[in-house]
Amino acid sequence: MIRRLSPFLFLTLVLILGSILQLPAEVTVRSSHTASISSMERRMDDLLATTSEDGSVKIWNTREGFLVSSIQASHLAIPKLAIHPKLPRVALVTTDGINTFRLELWDWETKEQIFSKKIEEIPLFIAFSPSGSLLIYAKTDWQSLIFLNAEKGFEEHKIKEGFGIVSAVFITASEKTLLAYTPSGTLRYFDLSTGEAKANPIRTKSGLNQVQFTDDGLFLFGKEGNTLYAVSLVNGSIVAKQDIKGLLSISYDPDSSNMAVLSQQAAETELSIFSVIRDSGSLRFEKRNLPIKTGRYIPHIISFRDEMLFSGDNEGEILLHQLYSGETVVFARPRIAAIADFDFSERGMLLSLKSGEMVLIESDLFSTNGNQASFFRTKRLNAPYNAAAGAVVLKDGSFLVFPTASAPAPLFRLDPSLGTFTRIGEVQSPVVEAGNADLEGNIMLVEASGRVSILSPSGRKNLSQSSFGIRSAAKVSDTNIIAGRSNTGTLSSSLLRIDMETGETVPVANKDILVFRTTYNDITKSLYTLGYEERRGQLRTVLKSHDGHAFEREFTLLTYPGEDPDASFVADPNGTDLYTSLGYSGVLLLKWDGFTPLGRIEHIPRRLALHKNLLFSLNRDYSISMWSKNDGRALLTFYLFDDSNWAAVYEDGATFSSPEAKKLLHTK
Repeated sequence: MIRRLSPFLFLTLVLILGSILQLPAEVTVRSSHTASISSMERRMDDLLATTSEDGSVKIWNTREGFLVSSIQASHLAIPKLAIHPKLPRVALVTTDGINTFRLELWDWETKEQIFSKKIEEIPLFIAFSPSGSLLIYAKTDWQSLIFLNAEKGFEEHKIKEGFGIVSAVFITASEKTLLAYTPSGTLRYFDLSTGEAKANPIRTKSGLNQVQFTDDGLFLFGKEGNTLYAVSLVNGSIVAKQDIKGLLSISYDPDSSNMAVLSQQAAETELSIFSVIRDSGSLRFEKRNLPIKTGRYIPHIISFRDEMLFSGDNEGEILLHQLYSGETVVFARPRIAAIADFDFSERGMLLSLKSGEMVLIESDLFSTNGNQASFFRTKRLNAPYNAAAGAVVLKDGSFLVFPTASAPAPLFRLDPSLGTFTRIGEVQSPVVEAGNADLEGNIMLVEASGRVSILSPSGRKNLSQSSFGIRSAAKVSDTNIIAGRSNTGTLSSSLLRIDMETGETVPVANKDILVFRTTYNDITKSLYTLGYEERRGQLRTVLKSHDGHAFEREFTLLTYPGEDPDASFVADPNGTDLYTSLGYSGVLLLKWDGFTPLGRIEHIPRRLALHKNLLFSLNRDYSISMWSKNDGRALLTFYLFDDSNWAAVYEDGATFSSPEAKKLLHTK
């Protein structure tokens, strides 16, 4: 049954070239991380650094509330960071959690990586010395402490002897003395100028984690299980402890002498503040009566400094907790709408959101060679599904809309001029791939069940065949397709040639254990595939070309050491060029003489699409970037926000935006 459409929401903006805001410098879009917050640290000049599992690091001005800088440092998670005490630099640990671990130093003003060092594991901690001259981290080894020159990254040997695993250090402001805490329960003092021990080891409470120090170096705080401890650094004695049910995280604010405590019992998360009261060399914890209300938010990491308490949750939101009112406000949240799919017609760009909504972006930008547009119009459509859908343009400029989340479900034709959806068929399982099958306007659909269908522009199913595990398909002749799948079953190949009329299926020689993308270029008569190949025990993502009468000859064009399941490619139907996003490092163009990188952008390109003389990428953070096919220049990045506002930021600093979106753009 087709739902009755509500009136369209039109947001129409016509902007003449004279109204384009010419920005002399970088434009930063105020949107938080797209995945869980993994670490955060604040320093005294009102700057907060946050990292995420999405591989980005963001620097925030906590007083003014704007985003100072955003760096896509990696496609890997960033579990730890340390912010330089003086310079615009931040140290990061990037990792896949298995066999790739790197310690990196970035300048957030220039957005340049200063150095990158391969390490063996996720460090127990990373920290700068008080002056910022040293970057220190610890590994699980007898020689646990590693000192790096914070400017060049080379190792400096500051302590002569190993003495076991270190989980926290305190360095005096003069940088003459270092105190190391070992989880086995010792405190050790060292002279950093000589590397010699300054005193015998001091026995203390073992097994503490999340260890933090008072600025005067007299006490440390840590947690073990559900107990918060305060320990004297003079003699190692426990001077105070506090039992807290479901204790998760602690953060000490040396400016206010308060301790923030995050705890969880059942489904209830609580943030509490304890005053740390000193009296004649002793110390005690005193809980404040006003608990902080987190509401629907479930923070899992906290940072407390200068009486400002921040936390991060697993949705990428950064929360600011008001200490005096007990209220929680959202400091920053992901603002870019989560886009599931996109395609283009003469009328503009159709965006399918993960929420199930659809938005049509109309602009003369899409009918030009990437010159600055004179207008944008956004039309929000009452889409036929309540979950993510896909869309592919038909020959007449309408769109075929299909389900990607659940099925059986109908197929619809979308008339972009009217905004109406007309049912034209049905699929039995979610569609995992769709695209133009040929120049006649037929569409190929691949369902999760392994069924491949070729539909006429009217939606009539002309040909249909099934084979277990098919992930992708490309039409290579009038009735034959090449299908990519996993290398399992009786036909031991990851490529199959299927006659769509007779159902005859034969394997195509191929070394891949899985093929998940295929396309065919009728000009070069080549089949291109993306898949996984195992080489010497290591899994690689490989881009290959195949030719010959039965596509029996394969050539590796590009490899990535690891899995890149979201990589994509697109072949120019009017030429021999091939574009790919394999490898997380940008877009590469394959011509007869090899690969050439296109203009760099500050995003990770994923799904690629060609329209006229323009190349588009749906990026990992849901922004959409655009390049000129003629010269490979990066032209602009488009952002659709979760409240229907939008911004188009050109590489030269010019912007188009809806009026409300201007509040999300910060100019440096």
